[in-house]
Amino acid sequence: MLYGRLAAGRTAAYRSQIQAWTSRCSEGLFGPRRCHRRNAGVHTRCASQLDSRTAEVHKDEAEVQSSVQALSQMQPIMQQGRKMTAVAQAAWAGFVRTGDVVVDATCGNGLDSLWLARAVGRSGKLYAFDIQADAVSTTRHLLHEHSSEHPDDAQDFEVVQACHSNLKEHVREPPQLVCFNLGFLPGGDRDIITRPGTSVAAVQAALDIVRPDGLVSVLAYTGHPGGREEYEAVRALGTRQDPARLTVFEQCIANRPTAPVLLLFLKRSPGQ
Repeated sequence: MLYGRLAAGRTAAYRSQIQAWTSRCSEGLFGPRRCHRRNAGVHTRCASQLDSRTAEVHKDEAEVQSSVQALSQMQPIMQQGRKMTAVAQAAWAGFVRTGDVVVDATCGNGLDSLWLARAVGRSGKLYAFDIQADAVSTTRHLLHEHSSEHPDDAQDFEVVQACHSNLKEHVREPPQLVCFNLGFLPGGDRDIITRPGTSVAAVQAALDIVRPDGLVSVLAYTGHPGGREEYEAVRALGTRQDPARLTVFEQCIANRPTAPVLLLFLKRSPGQ
């Protein structure tokens, strides 16, 4: 709510400036005695500035409303001390709609894939990837079982055993969301982990194919050997992006230094 209060204060300041401009215009600068031809140019400039200030207020109010709404959705998750996976899914919920194409680039135990299958519905399409056969088998079984019991959820899904860096070879439609959950398979061999080189290549591939206004989500774990280096490599990729093309957000739990870090890459529409 702090951001909302700050932004609201900025909006109030703009409103005060507009009131001052309006008062100045009505109380003499453009009153009947001075509103003649030689002041017409001044009147036009003042009116233009007033319109510009008004537009800024409307834009700022929209940003405030959007920020407050987003914070209100995140508040229950933060208060409950939920895992960063729940924070990631809360972010996805703002982007994924029924009928979308989505990609789980590291499906693991299939829980993120299951969440996506529910989100895109029967008319949606889900791609899921993992390099480990056990993960592919688990995810495929989970999705088949779920789809048979829930016909309104995704029925069109492909579970592929492949490195996440090869997703462009398999995804045929521009996705609305590509998500990564880096590290190792929960309950699996901890020596089999994602690596900085292939993860950076995979995220870049996702950025290439995701739709404008789509999202690439990366949950990076820093507590295992090599995890910190992988996170820093993916983050460095984000810092190199053109702000006109991408907006990159980072979320972490500051007082839990080994907790996973969420990186969100929002692909902007041309001219946005």
